[in-house]
Amino acid sequence: MSSYVLPLLATAAAFGLTYVFCIRPMRQGNGCPMPQRQSQAGTQTQTYGAATDADPSDATDAEIKRLREEVQLLHHELDLSSTAAKPPAGGRLRKGDPR
Repeated sequence: MSSYVLPLLATAAAFGLTYVFCIRPMRQGNGCPMPQRQSQAGTQTQTYGAATDADPSDATDAEIKRLREEVQLLHHELDLSSTAAKPPAGGRLRKGDPR
């Protein structure tokens, strides 16, 4: 019986701390405290939570738009590279043929 006490106390403490530091603030509308994210340039970007006024969906939409443009550019580059280096008429590459 005593071998169950320590694991049960640890589990209860984990639940209690999770409630106090995450669930209760989220129910009050504050959210979990999260560190601010850094962009690649090193400037501070948006922190999600009650401390910011910006909508996180705006940042998400902008990122999706940027990624779509990047995918479109990669497709265009792939089309250019495939038309520039066509395989020989036989369809097989030989040792000296460009790829």
